[in-house]
Amino acid sequence: MLIDGNHATDGVFEGIPVSRPAELFTPGFPDRLEHPEGALREALAVADATCAWRPDVPVTPYASSRDRDVPGANAEHAGETLAGHGADVEMVDVGHGDHFGSSVLGIPLVLDHSRW
Repeated sequence: MLIDGNHATDGVFEGIPVSRPAELFTPGFPDRLEHPEGALREALAVADATCAWRPDVPVTPYASSRDRDVPGANAEHAGETLAGHGADVEMVDVGHGDHFGSSVLGIPLVLDHSRW
């Protein structure tokens, strides 16, 4: 196991089987994720409910269409779920930055007080 607190980040990344992503999972894990039971099912239900409320302030999810680490669909889903609960949501696509580049593009937008 590489993510155990004893391996440097470079060593973790070097050990990831990029040619066969399925090797990242133990046998049976994808099926358990598709059909969760017990504690996994309960944990996923909690995670799925994080947007099941109505904020009293406007919400602006920021995402990048080129982020390969966290799909923009995650932010879109969160925004749609919050809007479904009556929240005022304005989704912002920060452009073509990758995962870390999107923060470079998004932080100035967040800090632009004229939008508030």
